[in-house]
Amino acid sequence: MALAPASRVLAWVALPGTSIPTPDELRRNLEGVPEVVEACTVSGAADAVLHLLARDIPHLERAIQRVREAPVIERTESVIVLSPACWTALGCE
Repeated sequence: MALAPASRVLAWVALPGTSIPTPDELRRNLEGVPEVVEACTVSGAADAVLHLLARDIPHLERAIQRVREAPVIERTESVIVLSPACWTALGCE
């Protein structure tokens, strides 16, 4: 999904309490959600964190709903980026 930077909505979605046993299971459960550009298992309160990229807020909301439909996802906590301090795709290092 190649979107112009000004027309993108970036969000981080935590998956707390999902007890995802392996990164492979997480990957299999999220294959059908192309807005997920990165999925990482992590330590801490959440078992995994997702990086989502959407055209706009309604598009993001639909993508998060599809994430919630995955059998291994119990709930989500989303953080929407208002202003990125640095966007690697734009050459900021």
